[in-house]
Amino acid sequence: MANNLFHIDRNTNTITVSSSYQAPFEQVWAAWTESSILDQWWAPQPWRAVTKEMSFTPGGQWLYAMISPEGQKVWSLLRYIDIVHNHYFTAEDAFCDENGIKSTDSPPSSKWHNEMTESAGTTIVTNTIEFETTEAMDTLLQMGFREGFQMGLTNLEQYLSEHNTQLK
Repeated sequence: MANNLFHIDRNTNTITVSSSYQAPFEQVWAAWTESSILDQWWAPQPWRAVTKEMSFTPGGQWLYAMISPEGQKVWSLLRYIDIVHNHYFTAEDAFCDENGIKSTDSPPSSKWHNEMTESAGTTIVTNTIEFETTEAMDTLLQMGFREGFQMGLTNLEQYLSEHNTQLK
């Protein structure tokens, strides 16, 4: 099981989630940057993620829906700002419609900085999520972000263990 540390900093309006995985760096990087893999773990169960489009390049985007068992779709858009391959990427995350138009009646966007490092066969992922205000951060937390993201990370751990190339 991955070791996850979840830290909320109200002074800087950030949430930092650090996770470590007994999986090859390349496999973990791919799990965060390839839509076919993201769709397998991103949504908290019993929801599922479905990518409409993805271009993992600076200025590109990942437009996807999280779909409930009843078919309800919640659309999100991740716009990539900066990418240093095999190190980190930075992106803006926002709720949107199916065409990628940001929603005006949902929480404000947040900025994600996802950094990955490897040491002695362990890959460490640090997600730092910045919000403009404490209120924006609290709104997302009240929507169940912490629980949902932790469920997604559990899905990621399961995906990595089932596909771990080091163990085969």
